[in-house]
Amino acid sequence: MALNMSIDQNKNDKTEKVLWIELGITGMRCASCVARLEKQLSEIEGINDVAVNLPAETVSIQYDSIIINPSDFINAIHNLGYKVKTDKLLFQVEGMHCASCVSRVKSAFEKNPHILTSEVNLVTQEAILEVIPGSATLKDIQNGLASVGDYRIRHMHAEHSVSRNGIYDQNDAKQLKKRLRIGIPLSSLILILSKLHIIPGIPEIPERILHPLLFFLTLPVIFWAGQSFFTGAYKQLRRLTADMNTLVAMGTGTAFLYSGFVTWFPDCIKDAGADLHVYYDTSAMIIALILLGRFLEARARHRTSGAIQKLMHLQPKFARVVHNDHIEELPIHQIRKGQILRIQPGESVPVDGVIIRGMTAIDESMMTGESLPAEKGVGDSVIGGTLNTTGSFDMEAKNIGEFTMLSRIIRLVRKAQSSKAPIQRVADRVAAIFVPAVMAVALLTFMIWILFAPGFAFTQAMLRFIAVLIIACPCALGLATPTAIIVGSGIGAENGILIKGGAVLESIHHVDTVVFDKTGTLTQNQPAVTQMQSRPGVSDNWLMILAASAEQHSEHPLAKAIVKYARDLSLVLEPVTKFKSHPGFGIEAKWGNHILMVGNPNFFSQYDINIKPFQETMRHWKNLEHSIVMVALDQEVQGVLAITDSLRPEAKKVVHSIRKKGLTTVLLTGDRNAVAQQIGRILEIDRIYSELLPEQKAKVIRELQQEGRKIAMIGDGINDAPALAAADVSISMGSGTDQAIEVSHITLIKNNLWNVVRAIRLSEKTLRVIKQNLFWAFFYNIIGIPVAAGALYPLWGILLKPVFAAAAMSLSSVSVIMNALRLKRISKSIFKEGS
Repeated sequence: MALNMSIDQNKNDKTEKVLWIELGITGMRCASCVARLEKQLSEIEGINDVAVNLPAETVSIQYDSIIINPSDFINAIHNLGYKVKTDKLLFQVEGMHCASCVSRVKSAFEKNPHILTSEVNLVTQEAILEVIPGSATLKDIQNGLASVGDYRIRHMHAEHSVSRNGIYDQNDAKQLKKRLRIGIPLSSLILILSKLHIIPGIPEIPERILHPLLFFLTLPVIFWAGQSFFTGAYKQLRRLTADMNTLVAMGTGTAFLYSGFVTWFPDCIKDAGADLHVYYDTSAMIIALILLGRFLEARARHRTSGAIQKLMHLQPKFARVVHNDHIEELPIHQIRKGQILRIQPGESVPVDGVIIRGMTAIDESMMTGESLPAEKGVGDSVIGGTLNTTGSFDMEAKNIGEFTMLSRIIRLVRKAQSSKAPIQRVADRVAAIFVPAVMAVALLTFMIWILFAPGFAFTQAMLRFIAVLIIACPCALGLATPTAIIVGSGIGAENGILIKGGAVLESIHHVDTVVFDKTGTLTQNQPAVTQMQSRPGVSDNWLMILAASAEQHSEHPLAKAIVKYARDLSLVLEPVTKFKSHPGFGIEAKWGNHILMVGNPNFFSQYDINIKPFQETMRHWKNLEHSIVMVALDQEVQGVLAITDSLRPEAKKVVHSIRKKGLTTVLLTGDRNAVAQQIGRILEIDRIYSELLPEQKAKVIRELQQEGRKIAMIGDGINDAPALAAADVSISMGSGTDQAIEVSHITLIKNNLWNVVRAIRLSEKTLRVIKQNLFWAFFYNIIGIPVAAGALYPLWGILLKPVFAAAAMSLSSVSVIMNALRLKRISKSIFKEGS
């Protein structure tokens, strides 16, 4: 717990504010670490005193907050090789409408000295803050936000954030729909009444009647349907800031106020030599169209998070606990580790665990993307949220609550969806100054038209002023990146590919070298029969029948590999008796009147069995680090088997697919060079490094990077963690273990190498959509604002009406979201097997 106490060192010195803070530190090993920390921190300007407690792993720092912020000396601690313990908090942020809002909220967080980093997402209306534990209070954060705008913040738990975000979008859409039910009919009526004079056969309504009627019809559209724009603009004005609401309020308010002046003071307008034109239809239709755009945006935004909401709904609300004499149904939050749970067919597995009774088939498609149910029996692990399709079984609860794989996946995906790609930084910088810049352009446009427009210049200048304000759209800038990241990461999560964020998507685009670890990545990490040699007159199938028949009662991993291979060939095994195991050597059993022996060469040497005909073959296999198993019938060798960690069946096609994209492939392994070279030849890998320790693998990665290469490293996240950490992009094969998820940028839950290719392709397509969205957002504003200002008028006499500007602005935001949702359709081809 951090302590944050203010100490008045000198009441006469108003420029000094001394504070104490206590930080948790990891990485300290001895007294020299303590001395080093105290010495280095004490030399930093603004730090008055440092006290390091090695047993408690804490450092207490007295500092002058006028001179230095906690983030400054935390960075100094990191640079010394130690890590400061921090918390990551998830908040719901209400009141954000555009990219300018995001920029303003983020700037408020950055001013708080106890907030180290912040990620703000317009689409999910969420913020992830990295804070010093115990130092930043909700009240402090809220006060900071209140200083920059009408934003409200609520602390969320990761498990609740998805559903809350969905509720927020739906409530937002409901409120907008309610206002549209008034706004659209009234705006349509106002438009029709305003254009009666152009409809043949319809008598005109006198202006002294029509204008007041339009005034009163427009009032509810402006001040009820469009209330949020004006209240939002007023709150920003009180803080001397501006946002999207300011632009809309200024534009529609100007049209309404001018029209009201014409309605109630027509003589003043006539004296100025102008016609009595009113623009109630302009202000009303602008409000209606922008509300419609926001409604469609809220609906589309809700769809973007559909994948993560599906994950949220996978976990059941209740589970049945098996007691000695009865079964009790309990809420899921009351389940405890070690309890026995019963799962019936058609029910979801409530938590992670291990089957202790029964057999079944589990549908894991929402976790791994695997369409076929996985057969499960006693001793097999099951994942919370997966669906039990056939048999009933009992399981022991292992991981519960926030520690289940489902909860970890949701947290990871939420973090990814709240992140930004580096390419978004340009848009963020533009968004920070966008609204003030647009207001300046609108005023400049007004002045130019006042000076140079023909006829009654004021009305034309006013209409151009309104059009510029309305057509400008910071919303598209703010939605361009997060919508694509949310959809892309959601698609990946549905198919067992967990992508950590926008920066990963961009990094993959620059990768030119793909590095594979061998064991557990290119291989299946389980023994399998790969080669065999029989004596003359003995078929390979008969050799396998003899070996598997003898080994069928053994629990040894090599025995299981032999039996599996025989069953894969659909061979019928012979019954054996008097099974006897010789640990470390082999087994023997009786088959009818015959003696079967299966074991290593040393086992056969003990019985003086002649193995010379196979010695050359065994020597070659031994150099390749194969396990050698000999088979004898009545003390005569029938043949020899090579058992090794077999290559994944898809490995060669996956490597070929990666090389076809123009990427260099590299193999890293701790195995002997002969083994590595053989695998390299089979898979046609470009560069091979063998006999490496985990630290040496990381060194190879750094050497490749020094050549100017951008590296994607693929491993199992266990013994190759240093290499994964060193790579530009790290991809972990495995079952989503904590270690794999922690160390990798991309985690593949399903053990299928094709998911490496799919992850790369999904990232490429997502980044392409991000670029398209950013291009459209910039292009729209770069073209739209000058057109609205009247840039086309001098040459072609073209002027953009403010109503059309409102329609264009609304469609720009919706189009960005719809383009992101297009990923769902174009990504289907990625997840075809072998594609």
